[in-house]
Amino acid sequence: MSSLSITVSTVTRDFNLQAAIRSLVYFMFFFVSNVFYPEKALQARLGSAAPIAYYSPVSMTVSIYRYCFGYLQSVDIFFNLTGLTAWCLISVLLAYRLYIRNLTR
Repeated sequence: MSSLSITVSTVTRDFNLQAAIRSLVYFMFFFVSNVFYPEKALQARLGSAAPIAYYSPVSMTVSIYRYCFGYLQSVDIFFNLTGLTAWCLISVLLAYRLYIRNLTR
């Protein structure tokens, strides 16, 4: 998530705009996750868009942590680890392509 935020922020050379872009990326990932809100509240508020929060990398990570610390009784570890691996691969490839493009421009 950090590499994606930093890479997206390289679109501009203005430091204030870079900080704003990084903050926006962090805000989007954390707001649409189950870090602050339980899944039932997200389903009630987001309606049909609730699966976005379920497939969020932040939600997957938090679910694994909560399971390991005993706050959740059951979690699909395989799904979460596979999802996190997919998110990591996609974000690293996207970050690499954007960073190289912005660096050579």
